[in-house]
Amino acid sequence: TVRLMSEGPHTVYLPGHDAAGNWGPMASVVLNVDKTAPVVTGNLTLASSPTNGAPTVTVSGPAGMIASDPSGFAAVELYVGTDPGVGRGTPVTVNADGSFSTVLDVRRVPEGATQVVLRVRDKAGNQTTR
Repeated sequence: TVRLMSEGPHTVYLPGHDAAGNWGPMASVVLNVDKTAPVVTGNLTLASSPTNGAPTVTVSGPAGMIASDPSGFAAVELYVGTDPGVGRGTPVTVNADGSFSTVLDVRRVPEGATQVVLRVRDKAGNQTTR
């Protein structure tokens, strides 16, 4: 049971045999267990306030905001207000230094203060929001 395993690499050995019952050599594979959510630090920056009916706003994060993850990133996305569901936000491309800049559509955002959320999900399925 993977849930009961500690984080990190585990070597799994697999024997095999053919239809006649002859056993072959033992094979192994390394299983890397990752239970830790990605690390996100720092604050988002809005390049400008979407005033006078502007349809978009540029959102950015500083270098190091999105740290590397042992499993690698499956998805990084932004959303405004109500969570649209995993994978349904605005996709974000992260630079090698952990920074990013992307344009966010705000045409359907109600007037007034609202929250912009960054969601980061790793390939192991762990996620964090900020």
